[in-house]
Amino acid sequence: MGNVSPDIEEMVYGLHVIGEIKYADPPPDDAEVQDRDYPDEVFWTLKSGRKSPFYVGGRDFTSFSRNFPVAVEEQRRTRDLVVASFSELLDQQQSEYNHLVGIPEAMTCLAGLVAQFRGDSVLWMRVGEKKYGSHKSVQGHYSPDDKVTALDNVVTDGASKIEMIEPLVDAELRIARFDVLIDREEGGREALESAGYPFAAVVGMGAVTAILADSGRITAQQQEWTSTYYEKLRNQGIIT
Repeated sequence: MGNVSPDIEEMVYGLHVIGEIKYADPPPDDAEVQDRDYPDEVFWTLKSGRKSPFYVGGRDFTSFSRNFPVAVEEQRRTRDLVVASFSELLDQQQSEYNHLVGIPEAMTCLAGLVAQFRGDSVLWMRVGEKKYGSHKSVQGHYSPDDKVTALDNVVTDGASKIEMIEPLVDAELRIARFDVLIDREEGGREALESAGYPFAAVVGMGAVTAILADSGRITAQQQEWTSTYYEKLRNQGIIT
């Protein structure tokens, strides 16, 4: 898979097996769809309103279940690979930072695991309003002008990342960079870099789809729907 390491391939396999990466299945024969060659009625609706033939999660693999069809040992292996992949990405960038912070709520738990693995400091961001105790939106021990590297599970158009900048800035923290697990390659990188924030991803969605298609884990039709999806985004001028 080119520059993709065997560990990244194994991580992608694991995320797909446990359902953190999904591709739409063909609709039933009796389903009413406008275009059976591209039945976006069975696709996932993103925050942006786009209808995507694939889904990237990343919220649930920090826990294990013995009732899950995948053995706990395999679930643990996938989580360990994600944590190690984030750590390797941080080493590759060689950016100076004082703390890690996970974009809530998807990365709050995982950012702590990455920090533990590396021996780094980790902050966490409060979600919602709390009417008692400490009202700080960013929790942890830090000083004004400390640098944070923000971690997240996925980036689409970058809008949700930019939304989360304000609480960090209000806390007088400086954002060193954004690092994510999977880049959906839909303009998020460009949006963040245009706003002045360095960005890196463990793996892009193009590589993810190729890994799963080449190993027979997704069908040719699912791969084709993904190609059509990106072609539509290019035709709309959303990506180049």
